[in-house]
Amino acid sequence: MQHPRGPRLRLLTLSPALLALAACQPVTKPAVETGTSEEQPAGDSLVRTIPADKTGVALVFPPPPTDRKPRPELDIAGEDVGSDQQLTVNWPTLEDGKFEVEGQVVRLRFNRAVKLPAKIVKDKPVAAAAGTLTLDPPVAGKTVWTNNRSLEFRADKPFDPEATYTLAVQGVTTEDGGAMEPWKAGFTAEPRIDVAGKTITYLPKPGEYGVVNVYPQWGGRVPAGASFFVVFDQPVNLKKVGDLVELAYDNGEKIDVVLSHLKGNRFEGYTVNPRQVLEVKPASPMREEAAIVFKAHGVHGDEFESTTRSPARSSSSRPAAATPGTAACAPGRTLCCTPTAARSRSSSPTGSTSIRTP
Repeated sequence: MQHPRGPRLRLLTLSPALLALAACQPVTKPAVETGTSEEQPAGDSLVRTIPADKTGVALVFPPPPTDRKPRPELDIAGEDVGSDQQLTVNWPTLEDGKFEVEGQVVRLRFNRAVKLPAKIVKDKPVAAAAGTLTLDPPVAGKTVWTNNRSLEFRADKPFDPEATYTLAVQGVTTEDGGAMEPWKAGFTAEPRIDVAGKTITYLPKPGEYGVVNVYPQWGGRVPAGASFFVVFDQPVNLKKVGDLVELAYDNGEKIDVVLSHLKGNRFEGYTVNPRQVLEVKPASPMREEAAIVFKAHGVHGDEFESTTRSPARSSSSRPAAATPGTAACAPGRTLCCTPTAARSRSSSPTGSTSIRTP
């Protein structure tokens, strides 16, 4: 009996396994015209043959295993680095027999692969043989191969920016036994010293304190007993650094402070020498709703200033440290410096120094 509205359609249900099997069946594709009557090799649909040229040789890609040959050595930076070339250092580029270095690492690159004293595993550098690289004047550090073309000398401490060093490389050979003639060059180095996320490009002189940064860096509200921080380029003596910092109200009235080194070796997410970070804390809670000016300067003429405001009401009975801000160092090392007034000091327990305005 037919359905009142016409014949009823019957749906055919297919199982997922049957559908998957049908999808995996190969589809026959029409042959691609290549200009030749030869059939393509069975089982390799990617092989294509170009008709023979005037020499009578047909080009087949990919080539059969019998026609595959090793590739020549890679040509780097337009230089021929084949096995017929003499092994030598091709970087850094020398000018009058000298080059420049930034930081504490001297990097050399060779024009050919070098025979290493040991195999490099998981990109871990291997130590170079003794005498491979020498410096005059001598510098403490280590020499390593980072790959079969790159040699590095890693100094333990920053190079003297006032000195010119002579570097010599010898005893280096290629995998096939080709020896390199001794190579020599001079270099000077500009320091790159990281301090609490900032980089200084000079070598600090002991006792000549330079300011790297202050925290907080810009305006905002701080608790009445907030701590302020100064990052120096070297460890500081609390008894000698008092004249380099000043905490005052915006009307010029000085605020008595207590100086101490950072507690712990972490600051703003960086590992630091606690003696390089000075904590400046008011000796008593600051006045409510008062504008506070915090200044710090170093012997190089570098000056930093931060203006904040104390809250209308302390949020806690116990003073809390100010949340350090994030800002770039002031450009350069020569800035206008305003000398601070002389202050008297008195000893304070727990490794701190109190500064009291006269």
